[in-house]
Amino acid sequence: MPVRITKPEINLREEINKALTLRGLENQSITVKGLVSSGTIHVEKNGDDAEVEGLRLSHKHTSFANGTGQDQAIALTFDLPSSEDGVTSNRVAAKVVGRKGGYGTNDWYTAGASVNFNGQLDFYTRKDDVLTQQMLIDEDGLVGIIAGTDTRSTATKSHNLRIITSSASGAVPLVVSNEDFTAGTNQSVGIEFGLSRNSGTVKLNAGQIKVGRGDDWTNDDAQVDANMAFSTYTNNALTEKFRIDPNGYLVAQSASQVRLVLGEEGNSNNNTSNWIRGNQTYLQYNSAGGFHSWEVLGSEKLRLLAGGGLTFNGEDTAAHALDDYEEGTWTPTDASGQGITGFTLAHNQFTKVGRKVFAHCQITFPSSTNTTLARLTLPFTADSASNNSATGGICQEQNLGSSVAIVAAVNYTNGVIFRPNGFGNYSYADLSGKMLRFTIQYNASS
Repeated sequence: MPVRITKPEINLREEINKALTLRGLENQSITVKGLVSSGTIHVEKNGDDAEVEGLRLSHKHTSFANGTGQDQAIALTFDLPSSEDGVTSNRVAAKVVGRKGGYGTNDWYTAGASVNFNGQLDFYTRKDDVLTQQMLIDEDGLVGIIAGTDTRSTATKSHNLRIITSSASGAVPLVVSNEDFTAGTNQSVGIEFGLSRNSGTVKLNAGQIKVGRGDDWTNDDAQVDANMAFSTYTNNALTEKFRIDPNGYLVAQSASQVRLVLGEEGNSNNNTSNWIRGNQTYLQYNSAGGFHSWEVLGSEKLRLLAGGGLTFNGEDTAAHALDDYEEGTWTPTDASGQGITGFTLAHNQFTKVGRKVFAHCQITFPSSTNTTLARLTLPFTADSASNNSATGGICQEQNLGSSVAIVAAVNYTNGVIFRPNGFGNYSYADLSGKMLRFTIQYNASS
């Protein structure tokens, strides 16, 4: 006759406890309390105030050769039901994988005692029906959020949090968003950086990068503008240092003086570095010790030499430098040593470009019977090579007589003298009460 076999009912709680007893764990106070809800097991263990191990997942393959166990791992998976085209099944929605750490190079194999056993956790979620690694915590506690392919190496392992991406066309792996929809210009979103004082106080906003609205952000595209502001602590207060406005302008208006330091040379606080600075009234440039150069299309057009002076179009020596410019009025006085006074002056002006001096004056001489050579001072001391035959000028106007041409000649370093028709010299007695209007040019001594 047929034999009927009946499947026995199994008490899951009793069976698990039997298995635990067979493993010698009956004295560990581990109790499977039964099915808390359908398909759920509650494991309880008494550990007083100490941490207790409630669940362990083990990879039991221990017979592996040196250099072959790097990929051993064990996972906790989360399985959810699905229905596709009328076919029902379960799929893994997410998993947490414990694996050997060290970027796939640690096989946990050693011939003697060692502490070189590292572990890490990998976190996966399902995206577009593909189970993809999204995050990891490595053996040093460093967190990696993965937005592409994990390309880490030991050379790049220096971050507490690293967002990893791999994209040939660029990627944006991090977005910080303020999703308030109110129109207006007050909304902003930022990232702050914290530092600690030696007293233990933490300044969570020691530095800040903030993006804010530059307009109302209505449906009108012309009103969707944004700026980016950069702030740091100064004297225990967070202050904005500069911002990039909606037009792309770099704006630094929060301080009384703004300084841009270029290069690594020197100290910007004692002017031994290269910097550009300015405030509401001036703009300054400082060199660490060399020259300033202005170029057009890579070709130098103007240079300020370190020792002073401007050169042009690639010239770089002092001999080619324009090192002085001045204009003003001058007061000719007696240079003969006779102490003559009482000159009447008008139009007494000069311009000095480099060493070249251009001077003009209208002078009326006082009444005098002194027969000493009439000699007047110059705006600047003449070069010792300046001679009365080589430098000077003419009198455009005079009242000595219509038949004479009067020359104003530079007499070495002794001043300017006056010569009739370029020959001989006038004395103070010759020029007594007379008016001369003259222009001269000469080279100054410096």
